[in-house]
Amino acid sequence: MPHIHKNYSFKSKNGRVSIHTSNKELKDLLVAWLFVSFAFAIARTVGNGITFASFFSIEFIVFILISALTVGLAFLLHELAHKIVAQTIQMLGRIQSRHNNAFTRSIG
Repeated sequence: MPHIHKNYSFKSKNGRVSIHTSNKELKDLLVAWLFVSFAFAIARTVGNGITFASFFSIEFIVFILISALTVGLAFLLHELAHKIVAQTIQMLGRIQSRHNNAFTRSIG
């Protein structure tokens, strides 16, 4: 069965700007936000000697939450700004992720 993408549109209060998105794009943004947050939490923890057990420590979970609220949120707003500017000037602004390359790029 093919995937059906639901589309969403949002208009500014004055009606001059409309932003279009889809559920796939929103899912891709969420995955990217989580990945960036996780990657920064790992980078912060590496100095302490990371092990498999450290992924389940309270310290690592706190670093993920801090990363999600700081770096992750900044990343999310940055990408949304690209999309809004592109669509405001009548260009196709779409956020796509390539999940298969994300892990290899982060460790490469």
